[in-house]
Amino acid sequence: MPEQSDKDKKEKQEDNKAQEEPKKGAKIVKILIIVLAALGVMVISFGAAYIMANFVSKKNYAEFSAEKKYVDYSEKKKAKPLNVYSLENFLLIITDEEGPHNFKSLIDLGIDPSYGQLPAELGSRRSQMRDIVNTIILRQKAADLRTPEGLEKFKYEIQAKINDVLTSGKIEEVYLNEFVVQ
Repeated sequence: MPEQSDKDKKEKQEDNKAQEEPKKGAKIVKILIIVLAALGVMVISFGAAYIMANFVSKKNYAEFSAEKKYVDYSEKKKAKPLNVYSLENFLLIITDEEGPHNFKSLIDLGIDPSYGQLPAELGSRRSQMRDIVNTIILRQKAADLRTPEGLEKFKYEIQAKINDVLTSGKIEEVYLNEFVVQ
């Protein structure tokens, strides 16, 4: 009888080994599937991020380029001189993701001397124009105001919004003097 029990034990061990091998194989297959799925998700995510980044940056650049080209100062020297109307100093605190930042600038508007009634209109709309500029400043991000492209866009927005309310002429240029963002 002891021989049969040894045989039974050996058969049981062989059966257990046979059952364990598929379990180990199944575990490895599950792990491989999970790893491959994670890699697939990463590849798709990076691909989508790359496509969106290129699309958005090209779209924003195209919109900005269509709105106004960068200043070509060689052509500015050839243009006729403009009269300057000062909106005085702007001292505000800009709050963005980075936290609060001090904004200080003296903003002047360049107007064509041929617009005879424009200086009087600018004088009567001074508070309205300062409000427009304050609103635009408060929407800015400090990081954007530290780049040439961001400054050009900022100046263009001021020019466009003020020109929307003027009736006797238009602003030709916006000049930023004593410009500081801390």
